[in-house]
Amino acid sequence: MHQVVRTRMRVTAAFIAIGAVAVVATGAAEAAGWVGASLGWQYYVYGSPYNGLGSPGQCNVQSTTTTCGTFTGYFNIVTDKHSITFDYSPSGSGGQWSKSDLSLPPTIHSGVAINLTSPGRIASVKIDPATNMVGFDSNRVSFTANQIQVDWQQLSFDSSTIVKLDVGVVDTHPGGASAKKTVPAVVMAEHPTQKVKLTDNPPRH
Repeated sequence: MHQVVRTRMRVTAAFIAIGAVAVVATGAAEAAGWVGASLGWQYYVYGSPYNGLGSPGQCNVQSTTTTCGTFTGYFNIVTDKHSITFDYSPSGSGGQWSKSDLSLPPTIHSGVAINLTSPGRIASVKIDPATNMVGFDSNRVSFTANQIQVDWQQLSFDSSTIVKLDVGVVDTHPGGASAKKTVPAVVMAEHPTQKVKLTDNPPRH
C-alpha cells in the first residue's frame, strides 16, 4: 500500500513539474523577441515627415545584430532579436537636436517612428540601461501595437551616444504559416509625406 502511495506521489509530482515548465514557456511566449519582423522607419521634425538622409527606410529583424538603416551623418539604427538601438557613432563631434512643434502625435517633436509592418503586436518597450543620452527618459518614448515613437528634441549627442530600447512582441505569426506574409509597405505610411518642409538642411543646430 505504501509503495502504491509513493508511486502515485511521484507521478503527481511529475505532472506538477511538467505543468510548471508549460507555464514558464507560455509566459515567455507572451512577449518574445521580434526575429523576422519587418520594420519601416521615418524621421519627423518641424511638424512633418522628413524625407532625406536615408529616411524613410525599412528592414527585417535578424537573430543577430544588424544595421536596419542609417540617418546619414547622425545615427545608425541597429536591431537584434530583442532590441533596437540608435547608435550615434556616425555623428562625429555631435550637436543638439532642434526645438520643434509636435510632428507626430502623441510624442515626436524631432525623432523617429518605428513601424511594425508584418504580423505581430508590440507588447512592451523599455529603455535599456545602455542608453546614455542625457535627458532621454520614458516621457520621450511611446508605443502602440504597431508603432514605437522616439523623441529627442533639444537633446545633445556625440559619437558615443546610444539610445537603446528593449522590445517585446507577441502574435508574430497568428493563424500559422499563411499569416507570415509581410504587410505591404504602403501600410507603413500612416502619415502623409507630401508636406515635407526640409529638403537639404540637417535638422539640428
